[in-house]
Amino acid sequence: MKNLLLIFVASVLFISCNEEATNTVNQNDLAGTWNLTEFIIGTQRTTTAIPSGDVINSTTSKTIGKESSLTFTFDESTNEFTTDGEITIALTTDIGTNNPRTVEVKTKIIYGLNSGAWKIENDQLIFSVDDKDVVMDLDRSTDGKIVLKQIIDTSHDSLSGDKNIKTQGIVTIVLEK
Repeated sequence: MKNLLLIFVASVLFISCNEEATNTVNQNDLAGTWNLTEFIIGTQRTTTAIPSGDVINSTTSKTIGKESSLTFTFDESTNEFTTDGEITIALTTDIGTNNPRTVEVKTKIIYGLNSGAWKIENDQLIFSVDDKDVVMDLDRSTDGKIVLKQIIDTSHDSLSGDKNIKTQGIVTIVLEK
């Protein structure tokens, strides 16, 4: 009976390890054309006074892509990517008044990504556009579906030097074949 239990546990662990290994995305997996099926940016931006640290204002925003015909094509031989189509993006902002405002716009570019080079390193997809890298964590949840995420955590002082502006959030891009 102990041997049967040991075999069962070992089998479950072996299968779990194999399933985890299939989540790794390589160059071959990404090659081809992918449809953008989800695009979301959620952020919280806080402005504080220097040196007191008093909060001057706080803004939340959420950008959601909808009505997308946008595609990403990844060429494995050249490691170049291009986009085609367009997406309607809805940006909702609340500056702390509980009166959110939404603006919609059609665009052919999301997150500054239109064409450039690409590579995969350490489970991250790195887009290089106009000498600037956009690094996104890469996770393939199922065959034919890739989820890209990037954590936003930036802080900088205002030009006048009397305020600090901190932005935190997450960007999610879902591509499907």
